[in-house]
Amino acid sequence: MGAANLSWNFSGAQLVEIRMGAPDGTLIAQAGALGSKTTGKFIAPGTVFYLQDVTNGLPRNAANTMATVTVTTTRDGCR
Repeated sequence: MGAANLSWNFSGAQLVEIRMGAPDGTLIAQAGALGSKTTGKFIAPGTVFYLQDVTNGLPRNAANTMATVTVTTTRDGCR
């Protein structure tokens, strides 16, 4: 399919991780509360990305997941 561009803006978080597939899945990016990252990988429809608050060593789990993004497709391609 192609790469996805993810953007985030989470006030209250100092360190954000974006992981693919699970809260402790493949690391896509580690950045501050405001950012943007292209996945740089070819992803398939249904791929889920987890945006997590890992400020001060918070664990990578569902409780610290601030948002999830699921890649969907349309007739015209991905969105």
